[in-house]
Amino acid sequence: MRYHNITKDDMLNGDGLRVVLWVAGCSHHCKGCQNPITWDPNGGIPFDEAAKHDTVDVPSSNMKKAIAQILLDEGYIKGFQIVDDGKQGVIRITLKYGLGKEPVITGLRRVSKPGLRIYTSCKEMPKVMNGMGIAIMSTPKGIMTDRQARVENVGGEVLAFVW
Repeated sequence: MRYHNITKDDMLNGDGLRVVLWVAGCSHHCKGCQNPITWDPNGGIPFDEAAKHDTVDVPSSNMKKAIAQILLDEGYIKGFQIVDDGKQGVIRITLKYGLGKEPVITGLRRVSKPGLRIYTSCKEMPKVMNGMGIAIMSTPKGIMTDRQARVENVGGEVLAFVW
């Protein structure tokens, strides 16, 4: 597989803030296409081991800092640091890879969304991958994992699943 570009912090291609991966080899050839450069399946950059990045930058917020701390505590990332950019700041997350440059995070799914919030009680809290993954929760006691929420006996909004 090949790609042409990765656009970070994109707000033009859909609702909300997102990352867009521009893949090579579009066979639709739509009239008026804004990206005809993506039509060539042999163009762009190979998406291989060299495409794996060591760090990812995300705009900073208190919730994202708490989520990054959970990912660090649970062993999914190597570390993170807050970089002052003169605006809201940036969280630079250092990704963690295992043997053979395999990513430690094998899956990540956003659960609750602005259009459909998902809440759960302590008793009905989901187990991710039969306990091999984590659910990240927003509770009255702060952002925490599903395991911590069970210990604290609190429910809340299910933000994401990580495994």
